[in-house]
Amino acid sequence: MSKGLIKDTDFNVTPKEAGEIAFKNNVFINCRTRLSVAEIRAEAKKIKIQNGLDVVFIDHIGKVRPDKLKATKNDQIGQISEGLKNMAMDLDICCVVLSQLNREVEKRSNKRPIMSDLRDSGCIEQDADEILMLYRDDYYEGRENRPSKSPGLLEILVAKNRDGFT
Repeated sequence: MSKGLIKDTDFNVTPKEAGEIAFKNNVFINCRTRLSVAEIRAEAKKIKIQNGLDVVFIDHIGKVRPDKLKATKNDQIGQISEGLKNMAMDLDICCVVLSQLNREVEKRSNKRPIMSDLRDSGCIEQDADEILMLYRDDYYEGRENRPSKSPGLLEILVAKNRDGFT
């Protein structure tokens, strides 16, 4: 998928494989709040050693506790982004991190997000291997009194793909 070589037939296989993964009973959820990168890393390492680990999901980067509380928000996000990237590389896992958008997208006529719309985005853009952005025309339909061109459709915009096409 990351190289853009997915075929229509692959969409039939993906849900089946996702179901198989779900039934392995190896999904671990940590609901503790304001964890630091070091705490996330320690938990991930423990799970990897005990059970195996392929992917960590973080919802969202702004909720991770930075080490330097007095640094600027941009510097904090940079430190977190770099720490998560290093964790992924060191543990040989995938790290999926959600991020909010800033309000700039609201000011444009074309509401499709771009990388600079990521809140405190400089370091996220630099560290990420892939940046996927979601867009639903329906979301803006009612707010701007215009008909949706594609009702019910969610677009996944590949804004960055270090190993493939955007």
